Amino acid sequence: METAVYESFYHYNRNYGCRVHEVTWNGFQTLVVENERVRVSILVEKGTDIVELLYKPMDIDFMWKSPLEVDAETYRNPITRSMDAGNFLDAYEGGWQELLPTITSPTNYQDMGLGFHGEMIFLPWKYSILEDSPYEVKIRFQVRMKRAPLFVTKDLTLRSGKSVLEFEETIRNDIIPLMGFLFWMEIV
Repeated sequence: METAVYESFYHYNRNYGCRVHEVTWNGFQTLVVENERVRVSILVEKGTDIVELLYKPMDIDFMWKSPLEVDAETYRNPITRSMDAGNFLDAYEGGWQELLPTITSPTNYQDMGLGFHGEMIFLPWKYSILEDSPYEVKIRFQVRMKRAPLFVTKDLTLRSGKSVLEFEETIRNDIIPLMGFLFWMEIV
C-alpha cells in the first residue's frame, strides 16, 4: 500500500491519518488510537485494558465483550463475596488484559497474596503522547506496581496505512535486573 502524503496545515481535531483522542468510556479515562485501518480503545485507568480492536474496512471488532456491564463506579467499589481469587471477574469487561506478575490462579509469594491474574490489571497507568502526527501515533504508558517490586514502561505505536499495532515493553525489577519485550500484532 502506498503511503499517504498529508500536506494540510489544519491538524486540530483531525479525522485523517493517525490520531489519538482522550475520552471517557463508562467513567474510565480512555485513549482511542486510530488510523485509516484500525481503531483501538485503551482503558488507561484499568490496567491499559484494550476494549476495542476495530478493523475498519470490514467493521469488525476483534475484542470479546463480557455480558457484564462494567463502569468505573462498580470497578472501584466492587460488590463481591470473599474469594481467594479476588474480584477480577466482578469487574471483567472482556477485551485484552496484560497480566503481571501472575497469569493464572492466585499466587502467594513470600506471604504476599497476588490474586487471580496479578495486580497490574487493576492499576491506573500514567501516559504521555510521544508522537501525534498524521503519519504516526506513539504513546508511552508507565506504572509502578504496589505489591511486586516492578516498574513497567510500555510504548504503543500505530503508523499510517498499517494494520499493525506495535508494543515495546520494559519491566524493571527494583531487586533483579532489567527484562525487555518487543512484539507486534497485525490484522490481515
